[in-house]
Formats: sequence, C-alpha cells, structure tokens
Amino acid sequence: MADEKNIRLAYIDVARGIGITLVVLSHAEGLNPFILKWVHSFFIPLFFFISGVVISRKSLESSFIEYFKSNFKSIVIPYFFFGLITFIPWVLVFRYHETAPYVENEGIKQFIGLFYGIGRDWLRYNVPLWFLPCLFTTKIIFYWIFRLKKASLIAIFSVAAAICGHVLIKYLPFHLPWLIDVSMITVMFFSAGYLVRDKMPEFSGIKSLSTGLAFLAANIMLMSLNGARVDMNYGVSGNILIFYPAAFFGIFFTLYISMFIHDGNIIEKAFSRLGRESLVIFALNAVTFKLLTGAAIYILKLPSDFRDIYPVSIPVYVIITCIALFFVGKFLSKYLPWSVGGRK
Repeated sequence: MADEKNIRLAYIDVARGIGITLVVLSHAEGLNPFILKWVHSFFIPLFFFISGVVISRKSLESSFIEYFKSNFKSIVIPYFFFGLITFIPWVLVFRYHETAPYVENEGIKQFIGLFYGIGRDWLRYNVPLWFLPCLFTTKIIFYWIFRLKKASLIAIFSVAAAICGHVLIKYLPFHLPWLIDVSMITVMFFSAGYLVRDKMPEFSGIKSLSTGLAFLAANIMLMSLNGARVDMNYGVSGNILIFYPAAFFGIFFTLYISMFIHDGNIIEKAFSRLGRESLVIFALNAVTFKLLTGAAIYILKLPSDFRDIYPVSIPVYVIITCIALFFVGKFLSKYLPWSVGGRK
C-alpha cells in the first residue's frame, strides 16, 4: 500500500510551495489586512495537514524511542540551529537598532525563550520558529493517538484533543512549553491529513479549477464571518465553529489548485522546489525581510516608510526572499545536512 512508505504525491510539494509562499507573504509589513486575515485562516493548518499526509506509517509503528530520535533529528536540531544563528547576531547587534525600546536583560529572556519554545514575545528575534516546536509536539501527540489504530477512534480522540487545547488556551494563565496547548489543536489537522492520505492518490489526476475556486469562495466567506484574525502561535482561532471549516476549505483550495497547475510547467516546478526547501524558508524568511529592509534603507537610501510609498515592494520582498532562501536551503542540504534534518 502507498502508506507503507513516505507518501510524496507530486502535487503535495506544489501545495507545500504555495503554502510557504503564503507564509513569506504574511510576514511582509504593509500587507493588506484582508489578505493577511485570509492567509492566516488556513496556511498553518495546511502545513500540519500535509505533514499528516506524508508521515511514514513505518515510523509510527516503530518504538517511541526510535520515533522520538527521528523527529528530534529532523525537527529539534534544525530548530536550535536556526534559533542560535539568528539569536547571536540579534543579541550582539540588531536589538540595538530596533524601533522597540531597549529592555535590560531582554537577551536573557530571549535565550530562555529558545528552550521554552512558544514563539511570541519569547522569540521575537525570529518568531516564525515557533512552528518547529509545535510540529514536534504535534507529532509526539499523534504517535500516541495512532496507537488507537481504528480511524474512527483516531478522529474522535483528535477532536477531543482539540477541544482540550482550546480550553487550556482560554483558561490557563500561562503558556505551556513547546506549545503543548496549541499542538492539541493542530493535531486535528495532522490527523485529518493522515486519515485521508489513502484516498488522495485517487484525486491526483484531477485538474478542477472550478472546484478549487469553489473551496476558495467558501473559505473567504467563512473567514469574513470570523471576527478574529487567526493566529495559531497565540492559539487565537476566533469562532471555532467557523475556524475549522474555513481552514479545511482553504486546505482543499490549495490542494486542488496544486493539482490544476501540476503539469510539469515552470509554475509547478517553481512551487515544487520551494516546497522542498520549506523548512529553511520558514525558519529564515522573517530575518531575511529585516536584512532586505536594512539594505533598502541604508544602502539604497530609500525612506524608512518606503513599503507604504511603494506597494510593489511586497511582491519584490516575497520573490527575493523565496529565491535567496531556496539557494540557502540547497547549500545547507549539501554542506550541513544535519542542520536541515539530515537530508541531502
């Protein structure tokens, strides 16, 4: 069966590439609030769904020690690698040039935050890194849910975990380390990806733009009805009765569009290659934006508000960042493979 090995349907890499492009877009300052709210409505659930699709059943059936070691190597080591290489220049140089007022001992808090693993104001020099601890914890939770074997029980316990996650986020006066509370929510998307993976090859030949656009329309309609802008890092989902269907419609939209453009053309190749480097792009895109902003202001002598003056700077930021980090990913894969999970 297909799930006896790591499933990597061709359009899944395309979907991941589209998703990581949306991640980069969401971190661009000056982005239209409506577009930002739309991206946030589904792009993080998309990554957890895809992770559930591609996870190997063999790894899930291995011992917990082996499973833990494998995910520690592929997620935790890259997390600390990217955390340290972005923390060190921040604490030595960049924090003194931020617009936010300087705070004594902030460097100590941020270093502790790397081990706390919740992102937010505990990892403000590279907030997007929160995704990696969350992914690791989600996969650990799913390992135990998977032991239930039956699809119906996996679904029921995943929903129950999500409900518990929402309750913890609402009532706990503190944030659980390594985003345990948020991971109880994201495991539902991970489980959904795992549960539908056997059916996905049946749809891999579908090229239905109209179906994809219908999913997009449903996603936008529900997203508009949700009062809050979703922020998975903070556990903000707004109305959960709207959040989940909106997220799934956004996921299905991305998958159908990925099937539609999967034809060996340049667009498919570009997104597919970005998808394979999504770890590096996720970990370094926000830092790259800061470097590009510094270059624009101090080298090109653009005004500090140039992003408001020149809206075209947003797509330029996204394109340059994706291309630059694609090559960074290739470099790390070749010369420091352990830093990106051991892949070459």
